[in-house]
Amino acid sequence: MEAILLSLCACAAFGSADFIGGLKSRSVPLLTVLLISHLAGFLAIGIFFQFFEASFPTGSRILYTIGAGMASITALACLYKAMVVGPISIAAPITASGAVLPVIAGVFAGETPGNLQKIGVALAIVGVILVSMEPGDKTQKIGLGVMLGLIAGICVGAYFILIDAASTHSPIGAAFSMSFSALCMILAFSIFQKPDLHISKSSYVWIALVGVLETSAEALFAVASTLGMLSIVSVVSSLYPAVTVLLAKFLLREQLEKRQWIGVWIAIGSLAFISAG
Repeated sequence: MEAILLSLCACAAFGSADFIGGLKSRSVPLLTVLLISHLAGFLAIGIFFQFFEASFPTGSRILYTIGAGMASITALACLYKAMVVGPISIAAPITASGAVLPVIAGVFAGETPGNLQKIGVALAIVGVILVSMEPGDKTQKIGLGVMLGLIAGICVGAYFILIDAASTHSPIGAAFSMSFSALCMILAFSIFQKPDLHISKSSYVWIALVGVLETSAEALFAVASTLGMLSIVSVVSSLYPAVTVLLAKFLLREQLEKRQWIGVWIAIGSLAFISAG
């Protein structure tokens, strides 16, 4: 139960961060959003690292954190861009489709979820599929936003697998190393494309908040993955689009079709089955 609670907290933080990050990406250049948010996030995880007296990952775990950093950056870049070209309430849920990857990885690693948890995982995936259906005519349109969301979803799934592998010894240390590698990648990219830092003070604050929320979510998931099964905590954490969709609905008044709302509530209801297992 502790692992699921931590995963839910990660879910809330991921969903809130994605909503704010996607919204700010509509008025601030993408590279600027990524740079400022990751600088703030790195400072935040650094505080956690010192407070918990965590240790750096060693051996192959370092490579896992580098891979997780690459997956995280790619996922966020694709997700934020998808939210620029299309509705937030459509782009966000598609990324959760990547939850199937850690589920498969967990099963191959020998994890055996209970029957109720299996039902919960299946419901969560069905919910994501329903929410991800783009409004339109009978023929569902697959636009640029949907494609970017799918790429982001694959990267999210890869991130969950890699950070889980890196967190066996020190979850906070793994999250710190992953954040550092991601920041280094953004700084390296900034050499070739200079980010525009002439933005309003309020934008700095909101984007910094994105970094703090994102890093906190990553740390929470890293700890949860060491306390529970990857095939379960990854799915619970992957329900973050429900948070993003609800924020877009009530704050931006984005409209969803009936089937999409059904998908949102199925995804939320799946938590009861996952927790019961």
